[in-house]
Amino acid sequence: MKTPDMLHYGSLSPARKRLIDVLHGLQFGRIENLSIAAGEPQFDDPPTIIRTIKLPAEAVTAGPCPPDFALKQPMLDLLRYFDSYQTGVVRRLECRFGQPCLVEIVAGGVDVGRIPERATPRRIT
Repeated sequence: MKTPDMLHYGSLSPARKRLIDVLHGLQFGRIENLSIAAGEPQFDDPPTIIRTIKLPAEAVTAGPCPPDFALKQPMLDLLRYFDSYQTGVVRRLECRFGQPCLVEIVAGGVDVGRIPERATPRRIT
């Protein structure tokens, strides 16, 4: 992560806010072919957005986001990977409940030794 300020939505770049808004609105599904440049998602060449609906369909509606809120760990991890990769293409970004849960990145010039680990490992007690 670039700074501790990135822990809140309000301090993110417009491109990162747009990605979070798309994931929040999508709730369940995936984004395909999202370009990353300088660690920022690019929407100039629009990615494919695919919504997943389980049948029988149950209405899953997300309420509006407040103007500023703390980001959850899955989102922080995703942004950390963007910072590490800098340039590439997200082939597939799956989300559940509006949070990223799987990402496949075709990286451009990444140093594998620099791929960040989770900031706080999950422990089950």
